[in-house]
Amino acid sequence: NAQDSAQPPSQGAPPEGAGASRGPVVLFQEPRRRGSGYSHDDARPGDDDPMYQSIVQAVRKRPRPAGPGLQLVAPNDDKDILQLHNAEDTIAFLSSSSCSASSVKFVYLNRVYKTLTFRPYDLEVVFRGDQEPEHFVISSTGVVHVQPGQPSEVMSLSEWMRESTLFNVLTRVKFFKHYLIEKAFRQWRRNTRFKMYCLTRRNLCKSFFLSKRTFATTTMELHRHAHDLSTFEMMCVPELKTEFTIERFKEVQAQQRGTAAQEYNQVMEKMEASLLRLCEAVTQRADVPDLSTLESLEQYLLTNAALAQSAGTLRTGKKMKSMVEAQQEQRERMRALKRAMVEHGMLGSFVRLIDYMAAEALFRNCISSLEGFLEVLQLPMEKKVVTF
Repeated sequence: NAQDSAQPPSQGAPPEGAGASRGPVVLFQEPRRRGSGYSHDDARPGDDDPMYQSIVQAVRKRPRPAGPGLQLVAPNDDKDILQLHNAEDTIAFLSSSSCSASSVKFVYLNRVYKTLTFRPYDLEVVFRGDQEPEHFVISSTGVVHVQPGQPSEVMSLSEWMRESTLFNVLTRVKFFKHYLIEKAFRQWRRNTRFKMYCLTRRNLCKSFFLSKRTFATTTMELHRHAHDLSTFEMMCVPELKTEFTIERFKEVQAQQRGTAAQEYNQVMEKMEASLLRLCEAVTQRADVPDLSTLESLEQYLLTNAALAQSAGTLRTGKKMKSMVEAQQEQRERMRALKRAMVEHGMLGSFVRLIDYMAAEALFRNCISSLEGFLEVLQLPMEKKVVTF
């Protein structure tokens, strides 16, 4: 308007027409904004403008700031939270009509950890600030599962109740109810069986010849010779049809047995030679003087150590070994001597075992030969290859 367009007086000069009835004098005029559609030069809105009236009403409805005698505090909801204990109580409270009159809008809950029973839906209500890093927040809109380092999981109250109910129903089934106890029992049974197996294996290794390095190679060689005993034919059964008299049949079988006996003797000689080599080697390692006392045993070890050390010095031309190396070698010789003495005591059982193997091979060969001859005799007349 005209009053707003008046020019400001110069600084320090009194206004003209002091005391005259004039409008307010504008001491500072804001310049017109660039790109703006409003300035002090434009007309102000009147009381009849709807936009102006709505702005005024909004300003009047705005709450006034608290005075010095007023303090705004949060509502005390501890009394309502103390009445809640678990997730079921919280969901029932938030779903009821009494929640609208209460200031409790969401509740914090922690898991209830149990040692043996797995209960992921068992929660306990805690106050704000007492929740663990992994906790739950239940409100009237849903359940939020907060996990550190992972995105939060949100589900509705109905979905939470449905899953909780299904879990409770499944845990009443006998298989799931006693699963942990049965699993612990099976694990205990498996460990006990394995422990008994290890004990049996350890006891077997003490007397099992294949577990001994000294007997392993000889045992496999003798087993191969025993198998050769079962490959020779003890009876002569011709493939073509042949007529025999009783005397002729006896002569042919005696000749066949003589040939087989020669083969058996050769195999038995090989087995005997292998046994002799083994017995000589074991006896030589365990051939020691009277070791009934500890002093004689120590003297024997010291004598062998001195002989071995002198031989090594003469052979290599080096200085004597250190005390630690000498003690280590003495322990190794002591262990080898003890093993040799144990193996020497097992020679009798080993020879008896080889004798059983040879006898078993001969018996099995005899049984197979007689069974084959019996099958030939039981054939029909037109298919018989031997007739008398």
